Amino acid sequence: MKKDYNKNLVDIYNRKLKELLDIYAPLKTRIVTDRPSAPWMTSHIKNLKTERRRAERKWHSTSLCVHRDIYRDLNRKLKNAIETAKKYYYCHKIEECLTSKALYNVANTLSGKGGNSQGSIPKTIPADTRHLCRTVDTEQRGEG
Repeated sequence: MKKDYNKNLVDIYNRKLKELLDIYAPLKTRIVTDRPSAPWMTSHIKNLKTERRRAERKWHSTSLCVHRDIYRDLNRKLKNAIETAKKYYYCHKIEECLTSKALYNVANTLSGKGGNSQGSIPKTIPADTRHLCRTVDTEQRGEG
């Protein structure tokens, strides 16, 4: 008898709680977009990001200068690794272009004019691809 009474009380409590939650905190559906990682993302860069985040948490928890220096050093390493990976990726993409149309598609992607922009223009262009830029510029002006 006592068990049934307690079970009924728990059922009533659960039902009322569910009603209140449905009123004041209803379930909402959200659309989550799964974006692919950047094409230049490597396991080395992912590991550096993990290390940097760990160092940042350590620095914030201790407030020691040595931990801040470790964090800043990892931040520089990560920045350089990403820049190098982007340069390599885009140089490789440019060198793969066999037609001017393919080159323009890469250029449009780099400048953000393409439908699915995958990054920004690298800060420096290697010397061996500079002639390519001059050739394209000359062809645009009708000099080639």
